[in-house]
Amino acid sequence: RFEAQGVTTAPKMNDQNEKSFTPDSATASLLIASLHLSNHLRDSSLTVLRNLLADIEVSAEISTDDGDNAEQSIQIANSAESEDLLPEKDDPTSGMATADALEAKGLKRKAAAAAQMASLRHSTKQKLVGQWKDRVTLYSLCCHLTMQCLRSF
Repeated sequence: RFEAQGVTTAPKMNDQNEKSFTPDSATASLLIASLHLSNHLRDSSLTVLRNLLADIEVSAEISTDDGDNAEQSIQIANSAESEDLLPEKDDPTSGMATADALEAKGLKRKAAAAAQMASLRHSTKQKLVGQWKDRVTLYSLCCHLTMQCLRSF
């Protein structure tokens, strides 16, 4: 009936191709491809997670070293300020003393800003670690479910 209207049907597959391509082999091929893709995504996520954890470890070591140095410099600045008495108005070194005080105040502000930025970076990295852990869990679950489907197949 279709040939009469000018529409032709698709050519029939020969017997050899029909036997090699069954719905079961297509399902198995898709399951294997899904397993391969899930495993690749899981491995990539694990690599990113390891790198993030290594970065956090390195930054924690650096921050403890910097924290010790910053505390020492703040203590030194505080001890220098406490030893100096307020200069008199007519004293020519009073301009230098106020400049030093302003410089110390500026350094304290910079140290506080750096500490705040380090805190923000650390919390952001912790959030990223949580997200990548969730991704690894998801891809691991996908691999597990695909393996169960292949076993039941």
